[in-house]
Amino acid sequence: MESVQSIKYCIRPVRFVSVQRNYSRGCLNGGILVSFDVLKQYNITTQELLLWNSGVGAIDRYLAYLADHPYGTNEETEQFICNCTNTRTFGVLCEYQFSQSSFEATILSQYNQKLKYPLGSQLFGITTCYETSFPCDYGKACLDWRNICDGTQNCVDGTDEDYCEHLLLNECNSEREYRCRNGMCIDEEYFLDGDIDCQDQSDEQRHSIYALTR
Repeated sequence: MESVQSIKYCIRPVRFVSVQRNYSRGCLNGGILVSFDVLKQYNITTQELLLWNSGVGAIDRYLAYLADHPYGTNEETEQFICNCTNTRTFGVLCEYQFSQSSFEATILSQYNQKLKYPLGSQLFGITTCYETSFPCDYGKACLDWRNICDGTQNCVDGTDEDYCEHLLLNECNSEREYRCRNGMCIDEEYFLDGDIDCQDQSDEQRHSIYALTR
């Protein structure tokens, strides 16, 4: 049996981002700097510290400080924690910030953006595309397999809609595959799983006669 090798890769950011934190600058975005001595004096609990959105790393250092453990006590500049008073901010120095008033609101905003702009990051971001078995000029966007034979021309020369009649004659494995209305085959486990896998969406049409008699 051939071994499978996993090759990791990442997309280089447009701008250089330094990950080095300057502790001498204190907290950012309105965060309040609190020393370990003050935390101990006022008996601030770890549960309370979690609400400060400063990360578990700083809390671990504080616990080590309470236990008089060398970990976290060597660097005097790290013997503090930031109270990120702004609910939109988080991080060791409160250096990160959500686009909305809270994490939940940010997630909801992201979903709304996806509904409004289905191609989203493909049009405006840096994406990694896989190559199709045929040349296709689709501009800067990636051609998804769901765009092939979906009744809409995506490639400039229309090659994504060529030879689609062969799908109508296609036969699927009746034991482990589901045959979409247009002839496309998908794994049986994808039928009525809540996600659209067939180009014609027939795998998620719960109330259609086709779905009920499947």
